[in-house]
Amino acid sequence: MINITDKNQCCGCTACASICGHNSITMIEDAEGFKFPKVDTFTCVNCGLCEKVCPMLHPESERSVKRVIGAKHQNAVVRKASSSGGVFSLLAEIFIIEGGVVVGCEMDKNLQAVHIICETLEDIIRLRSSKYVQSNVEGVFPQIRKLLLDGRKVLFSGTPCQVAGLQRFLIKPFDNLYSVDVLCHGVPSPKLFKEYKEMLEQQYGSHARFISFRSKKKEWKRLYINLHFDNGKEYFKNATFDPYMQLFLGNKSQRNACFHCPFTTTNRQGDLSLGDFWGIGRDFPDLDDDKGISMILINSDKGKEMYSKIMRQIISFESNLDQAIYGNKVLVENILGEMQRNRYYATYVAEGLQVSFNKHTQHYSFWREYYIRLMRWGLDFIRYMRHTSY
Repeated sequence: MINITDKNQCCGCTACASICGHNSITMIEDAEGFKFPKVDTFTCVNCGLCEKVCPMLHPESERSVKRVIGAKHQNAVVRKASSSGGVFSLLAEIFIIEGGVVVGCEMDKNLQAVHIICETLEDIIRLRSSKYVQSNVEGVFPQIRKLLLDGRKVLFSGTPCQVAGLQRFLIKPFDNLYSVDVLCHGVPSPKLFKEYKEMLEQQYGSHARFISFRSKKKEWKRLYINLHFDNGKEYFKNATFDPYMQLFLGNKSQRNACFHCPFTTTNRQGDLSLGDFWGIGRDFPDLDDDKGISMILINSDKGKEMYSKIMRQIISFESNLDQAIYGNKVLVENILGEMQRNRYYATYVAEGLQVSFNKHTQHYSFWREYYIRLMRWGLDFIRYMRHTSY
C-alpha cells in the first residue's frame, strides 16, 4: 500500500485515492494545509494499484520538447484577461467548438482553486489566468476516465505532476486525451491562501468575490495581485509588497515535494507545455509590448495537432530551447530554499498567519514603496533603450 513517510515524495495529485476500488485511501490535510493520502488498513487488500499509479514513483515520460514557439492571441481583450498571451483560451475554445471537454483550474465562488469540467464557451472563461495555490482535483480523474470511455475528446490542463497523475491513473493511453502542463514554480498551501484571503476580507469588511494573481491592469512583467470585494472595494498590490506573493516568489510557501520535483525537465508530461515567455525582450524586442507573451513547447504529435489548429489565430514566432530555459529555469531546475520554507511553516503552524507574515515577509512604508517603484521605472527605461530582457 502507499505509505507516505517522506512528504517530499508526495505531490498530492490524488491518483492513488482515485484508483482505489475499495475506497481505502482518503486525502487528509496536514497542519500546513497540504493533503496527503491515508490508507485504511482494514479495508485495503494490498492490490498495489496505488503505488503503480503514483507519478512520483514513476515520473518517466516519452514526450520531449520538439519546438519552442512564442505566441500571443490576436484578440486584445482575451490576451489582457489571460496571464500570458491567451493561448490556452484559444485551445479550450477550439475543443469546445469541436464537441470536446476541457478540464482545468478555476477559483470558485469561495476563491478556492478547484479543477472543473467545462463543456461550454462560457465555462472556459473561468479557467483563465494563473492560480498560485494548489488546486483540488479530488474526484476529477474518474470523471475524465468515463468521458474518455464514452468517446469524448478531453483536454486536461494542470501542473506537470497533475498531468502525470492523470496519465498514471488511466493505466493505458487514450487517443482522445490531450494534455497541457503549465510551467510550474511550485504550489502553495490552500489553507494558507484561505487564511490570507480571510485576513483581507476582515480588513476590507466584505466577502472577496474575485482574484487575479497576475493582474495586467498596469503591466505584465511585474506581478500584481488584485482582489475585488462585494462592497465595491478593491485590493491591488505589486507582488513585492504583498506578503502572500512574497512568500510564493521567495519559495517559502510551496509544498515539500516541489523542492524535489522530478518533472523539472525537458522531458515533459503534457502534449503541450505553456508558460510565460520571460526574457522575450532580449532576442525579440519588437514583440516585447509588456502585455503578455505565451511560451508554447510542442512535445508530441498531439501537441503538433493542437498547435496546427490555433496557429492562424495567433501572432507567433519560432524560438529555441536555450531561449526557453533562459527565461524559465523551472524547465530544468527545482526551486531552492527548502530550509527557509520549513522555517516559515514551523512559524505558521505554531503561531498563526499574522505572526508568520510579520516574521518572514518584508513590510514597506508608503515612501519606501514609492522609491522602489521610481527606481524600477528608471531601470525599465534603461532596459528598453538597450533592448535587454526583463
